[in-house]
Amino acid sequence: MVINRGHAAWCVTSLALVILATGLYIPYANNAPHGATGNSIAGLLFGIAGTTAMIFAGLLAVRRRLVTRKFGSISWWLKGHLWIGLCSAPLIFFHSGFRFGGALEQLTMWCFLAVIVSGIIGQVLQHVTPRFMKTAAPQQAIFEQLEVAITSLKKAADQQMLSVYDTLFVDVQDGEGELADDFLRAFYLKHVRIFLQVEVDPKSSLLNATQAEGIFATVRDGIPRKMVSVALGLESICNERRQLIAQNKLQWIMHGWTLIHIPLSISLLILTLMHIIMSLYF
Repeated sequence: MVINRGHAAWCVTSLALVILATGLYIPYANNAPHGATGNSIAGLLFGIAGTTAMIFAGLLAVRRRLVTRKFGSISWWLKGHLWIGLCSAPLIFFHSGFRFGGALEQLTMWCFLAVIVSGIIGQVLQHVTPRFMKTAAPQQAIFEQLEVAITSLKKAADQQMLSVYDTLFVDVQDGEGELADDFLRAFYLKHVRIFLQVEVDPKSSLLNATQAEGIFATVRDGIPRKMVSVALGLESICNERRQLIAQNKLQWIMHGWTLIHIPLSISLLILTLMHIIMSLYF
């Protein structure tokens, strides 16, 4: 989710809440005989407010599952998740008086900080990664349709080859392809077509753009002139395949942080519940 002008109302409201909470906390902390503590009335109120903010942020997961119900748009909940989630940080620290307490409280606080930090990192990645993606992968495809795009590239490459050969699928053994007319087909079947699979061999010589450029230059020198345009077409298709590989990596970077953020958030809610129970009964 990219932060834009649509976030203005949430940003201003959240900032106002934090300023209000800070204005209430400072005199409370200065005047409390033993300093700010979680078991004071003000501390409990800050704890309730902070926990409520955390629960609200966590409701985004529930809203995503209720796709047929109209409980606000996903965009509205995403904005609330971001800004109210950030508001929970000062509220929770005001609740604890900036102390980490016992073992359970320490675990809860460190988990809470990990959730906040992972969320901020994720937001930064969602802003920065698309800029790299435009440079590294100008030929982008919809993430969910990458396999379709890869299959289309392979079909296009096959059609290029069939424009100069009657058939593609011949046995290519070591030592074959020495004739100039067969050289391009042997190279295509042993290297290019394998590179155009969904799963690419990490040792493929075509993964590196500079190395691939040199390989295709060598191939063009060893084939008849009538096949040079086909080799250039294959090189262009391989360039697009590399861009899709780069896009896939950047997509995982952009969204992979949720694999850390979500489990941490679930753990935090469990730890918070345990903290509340322990505080009420012990």
